[in-house]
Amino acid sequence: QATVPAGATTGTVSVITPGGTATSATNFTVVNLPTITSFAPTSGPVGTNVTISGTNFTDATALRFNGVSANFTVNSATAIQATVPANATSGPISVTTPGGTANSGSNFIVMNPPTITSFTPTMGPVGARVSISGNDFSGATAVRFNGVSATFTVNSPTSIQATVPATATAGPISVSTPGGTGTSSTAFKVATRFENTDPPLTYTSGWDQNSTSRPWSGGTAAVAPTAGQQVTFTFTGTDLRWIGFRGPQAGIARVSLDGVFIQQIDMYSVAEEVQAEVFKATGLASGNHTLLIEVTGTSNPASTGTYVVVDAFDVAPQVPATVNITSPPSGATVSGTIMITVTVSGDTVAGVRYRLDGANLGTEVTAPPYSLSWDTTTTTTASHTLSAVARLATGSTVSSSPVTVTVSNGPPGQTRFEDADTSIRYTAGWTRDSTTRAWSGGTAMLSTTAGDRATFTFTGNLASWIGFRGPQGGIARVYVDGLVVSDIDTYSSFEQVQAMVFQTTGLADGTHTLTIEVTGTSNPASTDTFIVVDAFDDGEASPVLMENLQPGSANWQMWLNGYRNADDVHKQIKGYASATSVNKGGSITFYITVNPAQTYTIDVYRMGWYQGLGGRLLQHIGPLTGMPQFPCPVDAQTGLIECPWTASYVLTVPTTWTSGVFLAQVTNAQGYQNYIPFVVRDDARHSDILYQQSIATYQAYNNFPNDGTGKSLYEFNSFGANTVAGSPRAVKVSFNRPYLLDGSGDNFFRWEYYFIRWLERSGYDVTYSTDVDTHQNSSRLLNSKAFLSVGHDEYWSKEMYDAVERARDARVHLGFFDGDSLSWQVRFEPSPSTGAADRVMVCYKDRTIDPIQGPTTTITWHSPFINRSGQILRGVRYAGQLAGPSNATVPYVVTNSSNWVYAGTGLVNGDSIPGIVGYEADSQALSDPLPTSVNGTYMLLSQSPFTDTGNRANQSNSSIYQALSGAWVFSSGTISWSWGLDYPGLADARIQRITANVLNRFLGISP
Repeated sequence: QATVPAGATTGTVSVITPGGTATSATNFTVVNLPTITSFAPTSGPVGTNVTISGTNFTDATALRFNGVSANFTVNSATAIQATVPANATSGPISVTTPGGTANSGSNFIVMNPPTITSFTPTMGPVGARVSISGNDFSGATAVRFNGVSATFTVNSPTSIQATVPATATAGPISVSTPGGTGTSSTAFKVATRFENTDPPLTYTSGWDQNSTSRPWSGGTAAVAPTAGQQVTFTFTGTDLRWIGFRGPQAGIARVSLDGVFIQQIDMYSVAEEVQAEVFKATGLASGNHTLLIEVTGTSNPASTGTYVVVDAFDVAPQVPATVNITSPPSGATVSGTIMITVTVSGDTVAGVRYRLDGANLGTEVTAPPYSLSWDTTTTTTASHTLSAVARLATGSTVSSSPVTVTVSNGPPGQTRFEDADTSIRYTAGWTRDSTTRAWSGGTAMLSTTAGDRATFTFTGNLASWIGFRGPQGGIARVYVDGLVVSDIDTYSSFEQVQAMVFQTTGLADGTHTLTIEVTGTSNPASTDTFIVVDAFDDGEASPVLMENLQPGSANWQMWLNGYRNADDVHKQIKGYASATSVNKGGSITFYITVNPAQTYTIDVYRMGWYQGLGGRLLQHIGPLTGMPQFPCPVDAQTGLIECPWTASYVLTVPTTWTSGVFLAQVTNAQGYQNYIPFVVRDDARHSDILYQQSIATYQAYNNFPNDGTGKSLYEFNSFGANTVAGSPRAVKVSFNRPYLLDGSGDNFFRWEYYFIRWLERSGYDVTYSTDVDTHQNSSRLLNSKAFLSVGHDEYWSKEMYDAVERARDARVHLGFFDGDSLSWQVRFEPSPSTGAADRVMVCYKDRTIDPIQGPTTTITWHSPFINRSGQILRGVRYAGQLAGPSNATVPYVVTNSSNWVYAGTGLVNGDSIPGIVGYEADSQALSDPLPTSVNGTYMLLSQSPFTDTGNRANQSNSSIYQALSGAWVFSSGTISWSWGLDYPGLADARIQRITANVLNRFLGISP
């Protein structure tokens, strides 16, 4: 056994004996201990590039600044370049190689950005000296009062004395060092100084002018020792300082403000304090005030006199508070988690609350610097408006100017692969970072070395690179399947952690690679060239997501281009479809009447987000020849109105169309328009969410023709002779007729349209069907993770109830974003004119006249005869209609705010959100059974009071519970929930977050 001697170099090993010398056939590699001879620069802030010189740096494995790991590049055996890491403190630099660790003989000084903790006085005139306290003041290069440079002296790393400069105005104080700039969280108020001889002061007799060698302000001070002597100072402003004297000879004075006694002040001090602040008043109401100082003629027992001194007064005018968002800047694109920062100035700020699209974002921040961490993944991928509201100590508030940002995150439901996952391959040079930044999974991989690559192999058609944007970001080259697709600049003026830096587009299903290459270059504004791989997300790009990337059109709006809405009296153009839905690749027939005879066109639109335009034109048809169709006969007994018209056009739906809600917009040559609604299904696809359009309820309220002869299931809009119901209302209604008014089905544009816009804007994987489809084929519900009912879904058949209940019990989550749902039972019958199944909906609403008695009798579900309340499934049931017009609403009032449904909303019990509850609402019916649920999961989430049409006090409840199968069931308890998602003037970030929380929980993504 031998010990490697000092001075040994790599080479052969020899053994010498009296019998001769033996030499090894291979070399022994000597790994020498590294040494550090110098580094430059010797100080700097976080992010500084430092060159370390020494020996034996080859194969270095780590470099640390006072124990904190740093990113580095080995340039040669004698030189390393490293970057001062976040959280580094002053201390030695160390380099580690297989040969050992070397420490520098001197310390690198980390120059942290300075911080200001306080300053005194908080107000004063130009020329006043201000003591500033804080940290990291060494090497200060500038002190500014609201941006105006001041002269200053650095007394210590924690203390600076500065002089208020000429032209300074009220605002924060800032200190700049090579490590950065620190700004005070409160404002210094520039005051006007009134000397003791100025006119606003009036004295009683007995005051003397003192002009001793003491440095009085203005050269003199007023002095009085005798009880009863007074001075009155009248001023206009909101802040006041009495500049006087404390010392061994000082007495006691009484102070009154605006005629109200404030306090008695003992000015005794062992040592003399000239130009001392004796009394201060802040936050006064704007206007005129009077300060009265009265000599008491008494003193502290230790004092040798009773003197009271008036040297001067400082008065600050009212400075309106201001708050401005400094990061992110307006127009920025953001993703992941970012920090929102503000500057405040003027009157004292007690707290700052942030607002997203007009709704509270998180809770109020009450401590300087009033920053808020915002996880943008909880917000829809779209343009949003941020603002800040500062609450002043006086209780009033002031708001910032709005800042518009674009949130860009990946669609929900993707699978995340953390930076250490085996599906990601790295070349040499990447280092793992575990700083205090909120990296996904706790760590991220970083590199600044040109040519370094990270390659992610995935299966699917969509992948997202989750990384970092910030002041240190560099430029990366992105490859997909080995081909260069983009150079990405990750520089940003503010940090974005877990940012979606890049997302693939247009890939076919299969196995792909996404490669991130470090270029070693950066934006000129960047301080470094860092590229960060935090994680990758992969999954299937939903057809809806890709569909909404297509160019939209607003021309589906019939009023947009001056077209007129056809009416039910003249029937200029009206139509209906042969079915409520059609599968991709199938055909659907339109039946259209045109009066008088003329040509017409059909434009087929799919409804969605589409850049906010709301629809996309899929097909233009025509011109076609149109004729008036026969009048629609009325069945005298049932009131059934059915239009046995001749087929006008057969639409074959391409297999390339995406499932959705469609409107066929029919336009005659005279410029009249109407809609024919239908749904395109995708029966072969297993989507995350199945959205059910509430067609049965559309038909229940449909009284076509709305010309004084039409009938619906309601008396209020039914006309003509009485039916078996004993009134004009029908007990049977047919889908073989147009819808009233614009033909869209009325409820669609009132409620469902806004939910669909938001749902597709948010990127959820959704397919569509109607409640008639649910009635006909319940197995479709089992193809999705979640089932949604939205708006007004009042009319259900037994087959529908059974289907949704079975789906829940098979662990399909249920989202009832509706009100007055599952109220009336209906049956479906074939058309008497065509024989087509399920084209007539039956609802007698009176057990005594329904010819079928039993489980399918068409009365309310909660009636004792049926005894199957919708509350058993939904968690709540119909409570009442709000008094007032059909668009009446009341605020949604929060309860049980600790429930996961409210995560990230900032809502607390008692908070309210306007415009959400109406026009019909649900509540927990105490007389009805509750759902069977996992113990402790059934919970009411709101208690929103309203007055119903009977002038009774009522309340609306939303609810949540988990079924024994594990399925979650949410009920909003209001028809107008969708207004909080997208309706102009009512869209609310809190309603959007609640909805996202519910849907994400359905998809296995915890809020």
